[in-house]
Amino acid sequence: MFTLEKKQLAFLVNDDLFAETMLIRLQKKGFYTNIFYTSVSLRFAMEHSKSYPDVLVIDMDCFDFADLPVRRDTNMPKIFALSNRSDMDTRLKAAQANVSDFVLKPIDADQLTEKIVDSFGVRNKVVYDVLIVDDDPFTLRLLQKLLETENIRVRFIENPVKVLEELEHHKPDLILLDYYMPYANGLDINRVIRQIYSISEIPILFMTGSKDPKILSDIRKESHFEPILKPVSPGGLVERVLDIII
Repeated sequence: MFTLEKKQLAFLVNDDLFAETMLIRLQKKGFYTNIFYTSVSLRFAMEHSKSYPDVLVIDMDCFDFADLPVRRDTNMPKIFALSNRSDMDTRLKAAQANVSDFVLKPIDADQLTEKIVDSFGVRNKVVYDVLIVDDDPFTLRLLQKLLETENIRVRFIENPVKVLEELEHHKPDLILLDYYMPYANGLDINRVIRQIYSISEIPILFMTGSKDPKILSDIRKESHFEPILKPVSPGGLVERVLDIII
C-alpha cells in the first residue's frame, strides 16, 4: 500500500511562522520536510543530493524559478507556487515552470496541506489514534466507522475499568469518553486519567445523551471541551475530533 511516509518536501520561503506551521502539519501527514530561506542553500542541497525532493513549495514573490537547478538524471519535483499576484505575467511564469498548483495568498495552511497530499492521489496514511470508551456496542461501531473514513485509527473499550490497562500499552491522541457507564461514570474515569496524563498529553472529549443541566455543568467544569450530545451528528463529531487532534 502506497503511503507518504518517505516523501520529501522542500520549502523556499522567507516567512518563518508560515514555514514552521506547514512543517508541523506536513510532518503529521508523513512528509520529511526541509525549509530553505535562500535559493543558494536550496540549490546546494538539490545539486548535492542523490534525489530531488518530491515536492517543492516556492514563494514567487521572493524567489525566481530561474534560481532552481536543473538535473537531467531525475524527475523534477511537484512544484507549488505561492504569490500575492494573480496577473497574467505571474501566472504565465508559473505555467512555464510547470507548477502543479498556483496558490494565491493569504495562504490557508490546512488547505495547502490538503492540496499537497491530494497531489499524490492517496489518503491512506493513518496519522492519529482515538480511544473510545463507551459501553454501547452500537455507538462504538458507529463512531469507529465515522472516524476510520478520515484515516483515524480507532481503539475502543466497553468496560471503563480497563482504561488504565489500555493506556499502558497505547497512548491515543484523543479519548472519546461516554458519561453514563457501568462501574463508574465518565467524570470518575476522567479524574483517574488526569492523575497520570495532563490535558496536553491526552485530551478527553465527553459524550452524553443527558440533558440534565447539572451533569452538563459538571462535565464543562472538568473538561476543556464542550461535550458531544447523543445521538451523535456524524459531521459534527468528525469536525470536533479533527479540530482537537490536528
